[in-house]
Amino acid sequence: MHVSGSMTSPYTLTENASLTHHNTFRVAARAPLFAAVNDPQALPEVLRLPVLRGRALLLLGEGSNILFARDPDMPVLTVTTRGIRVLEESNTAVRVRAEAGEHWHDLVSWSLKQGLCGLENLSLIPGTVGAAPIQNIGAYGAELADVLSAVEAFDRERGELVRLERERCEFSYRQSVFKRYPDRWIITGVELELRRDASLKLDYSGVRDELAAMGIARPTALDVSNAVCRLRLRKLP
Repeated sequence: MHVSGSMTSPYTLTENASLTHHNTFRVAARAPLFAAVNDPQALPEVLRLPVLRGRALLLLGEGSNILFARDPDMPVLTVTTRGIRVLEESNTAVRVRAEAGEHWHDLVSWSLKQGLCGLENLSLIPGTVGAAPIQNIGAYGAELADVLSAVEAFDRERGELVRLERERCEFSYRQSVFKRYPDRWIITGVELELRRDASLKLDYSGVRDELAAMGIARPTALDVSNAVCRLRLRKLP
């Protein structure tokens, strides 16, 4: 049963919701309640609803890091907000904000089309932008913490949206404050510091060899992204 909301609503609630299209293994699990939030400003209202107030939540992006063995016994919440925009730019750098519901690789592709460097080694990682800071995603010699400047998140303890500078995110290898305290944070967006020209990271095993196989001696960021995509598709088809 559809409980509330429409295409223009800041959120929708669905009872007994199918999660088949919310996990990449397409497991036919069902959630007792599924909350899709399209406007982070609506989170205080959503979390005050009697069906959600004070309850533990399962937060989902695209469900690429989960395998349902059974139906979850708690409500599921996802932030679906999309959008990428430039916040600030100079001759050498561009600060970008991406909303939590954006697909990660779409953000990488967007940055490359703008001629920006920093995300090329993180190409083709599955999942959403909002999921990326949780385990500080990384691949081929790079990680999100290298370029992230801040995370916007809803703090359930304080009941408000807050902006956490990179130092407050407590990043380490596949770790963050968001992973340590999953019941506290709902990530709504990230800010990244990307460069117009930067030293490319080519030393991770396989990258230089793949570029050589592509006949590229002086690679661009786009070339590195293409090489990483080729490597990932062979290993994880």
